[in-house]
Amino acid sequence: MMESGFPDFEMDGWAGKFTAGKTPREIIARLQNEINKALAQPQMVAAYANVGLTVRFMNAAVWADSGTIGSRALRSRSSTPAR
Repeated sequence: MMESGFPDFEMDGWAGKFTAGKTPREIIARLQNEINKALAQPQMVAAYANVGLTVRFMNAAVWADSGTIGSRALRSRSSTPAR
């Protein structure tokens, strides 16, 4: 986009992991912890940085309040995110 005259153009995206609605909160907490630890590994940070991406981990509660398209869709289905 820089070449097209938009030097400050930024793109935002997200990817998430979902579980069944009745997944115990302890399991969700462990999954969140393990995913966060994996994403914080220096080789993971470097791999994403090498393709121009920055990873920002959001737990279920933060993501649900983030206003992303996915979080709005989840709320519209009357699902309750783990908090």
